[in-house]
Amino acid sequence: MKLHCFALNSDPPKIVPARASREWMDDFSDRHAYRCLPLSIANAHGWDILCPIAVAVDWNGGRRTEDLTVRALQPCPTEEQFRRFADLIFPAAS
Repeated sequence: MKLHCFALNSDPPKIVPARASREWMDDFSDRHAYRCLPLSIANAHGWDILCPIAVAVDWNGGRRTEDLTVRALQPCPTEEQFRRFADLIFPAAS
């Protein structure tokens, strides 16, 4: 599988093939979640966009966009880069 990506700046986030295993799926008794073929296929064919800094995502349980916040836990190269990443991964938080 080929993935064509275009950098928007000189220091784009790394993109790596996603792992086929997931901790939350391993936690099911007898790893039952892996028996769902569409879910297993999706896990094996996905990509991870790695955030270059640690972030925290807070959700208060509500349904509004204001109920989800994303914040950097360490200095980031630029606020624009952080916002772009957060908007991509958590569009409801923008």
